[in-house]
Formats: sequence, structure tokens, C-alpha cells
Amino acid sequence: MAVNEGLKALLSVEKRKCQRVVTPNTIAVGVARAGSKVSVVKAERVSELLKFDFGAPPHSLVFPGRLHFMEAEALLVLAKAPENVKRMVK
Repeated sequence: MAVNEGLKALLSVEKRKCQRVVTPNTIAVGVARAGSKVSVVKAERVSELLKFDFGAPPHSLVFPGRLHFMEAEALLVLAKAPENVKRMVK
């Protein structure tokens, strides 16, 4: 399953369950072809990840919780995360 497909499925479940677990503003990390020379890592709000083209599989999807400040910095630098990822630092 592609990152975009997974996010659509999770938002569909959220719409039925109304638990506010995954929303369009939730920060997530999409990864495609991890470990290869053509890997893609993108951290962004779910609404923006839905628009991003990750290319060919395999794909992974990560929902970070509270972050160490170094993890937040890594997401900013390596995955071009939005600045509000800093709010996730414990």
C-alpha cells in the first residue's frame, strides 16, 4: 500500500470513529524505498503528505509521538518537516 493510500484509509476510519487519532494536521513521516540510493523521506502534515508523490514502493508510514530535540532537528533537516514539529519535543 502506498503512503497516500494508507493515509486516506486512516482518515476514512477517523471520519467514522471520531477519535482524533489521525487528522489532516497530524504530523507523519512517509518513507519510500528505505536504504536504497533512491530513497525518499518526507515529514509533513497528513493533508500535505496526501499530495506528495513518493514514487515506487515499498513504502512505510510513521506517526511520531513526543520527540527528543535531536529527533525533531533530524526531521527538519533530513525529511524537510514543517517547523511546528518542534512542538512535539518533550
